[in-house]
Amino acid sequence: MRTRAKVAAMTGGWSGEYRYDGKSPVIVPFNANLRDIDGVIDGEIDEPNTFGDPGAPILYSSISGWRAGVGIHFVKKYNGVGGVDHAVLYDGVMSADSTRIDGHWRIGSTTGPFHMERNLSAALNAEERAAEADG
Repeated sequence: MRTRAKVAAMTGGWSGEYRYDGKSPVIVPFNANLRDIDGVIDGEIDEPNTFGDPGAPILYSSISGWRAGVGIHFVKKYNGVGGVDHAVLYDGVMSADSTRIDGHWRIGSTTGPFHMERNLSAALNAEERAAEADG
């Protein structure tokens, strides 16, 4: 009988970047704080403003989606800061050790790759706190 590897929940801090397909040299870093309850994902993302009103240095968004095995699917919705309030669809795959996600985003016909990595120091601290609470 085969056993499936258990995929760790996505809860915690993540850092990553996204790019645009094609010739654009723009690489946009971002930080995400995610909650994963039984595969239902929500959270917040912040990123430097690279396309909105220049008076807003940081753009903020919320995400909602789901995780099914190693597949990750979510919608990022900007909150209106800097005049940016559109939604972006993300699809990715989590690594076997649950520390990295690679995938693509899209808005209509505009697409690009993204990746994000778990903030391991925060994850380790959370695991240590949970272990202390248990015993």
